Amino acid sequence: MNANTELTIGWNFTNYTDDLTNLSYSSMGPFVRMTGKFYDETPEERARARAKWLDARISEWAWILIRKELAKKDSKIVLELNRMFALAKASRAAGRLEESRQIYKDIISAGQMMYDEASEYIRGRVDFEEQLQKLDKTAREYFKGGEYVKARKIWEKVVDDASKGVVK
Repeated sequence: MNANTELTIGWNFTNYTDDLTNLSYSSMGPFVRMTGKFYDETPEERARARAKWLDARISEWAWILIRKELAKKDSKIVLELNRMFALAKASRAAGRLEESRQIYKDIISAGQMMYDEASEYIRGRVDFEEQLQKLDKTAREYFKGGEYVKARKIWEKVVDDASKGVVK
């Protein structure tokens, strides 16, 4: 279910039971087991786990952006990649194998650049959103403390920054 909780459903084909209070010796059949562990992670462990989780999400989101771009009918990137493929194929057919190999390497590099740019863009958006959340938290603290003018100024900045950074 998550890193600290496990749910197991199965069938016991043996007579073994790990329930030491069960003295019947007939524990064959279905079972449901839920196991949990209580583990207090250090802030560093939580930060590493979050960074790992975020890297995986950013990779997924980058591929989604790339697939959307490649699915567009009027994509200039697709047109350029198709042109490069045609050049590589023509070079190979003409016997210029080294030239063809280099064009294919360029196509692979272009794909890697697309992925890197998409990942960088998404990471920037995530950082931007985290900054807005920090500002919102600060404004809430001011509001709770009765400093309404300070809170309002921060919220106005959040709204202004968010409206400028809207992804379309």
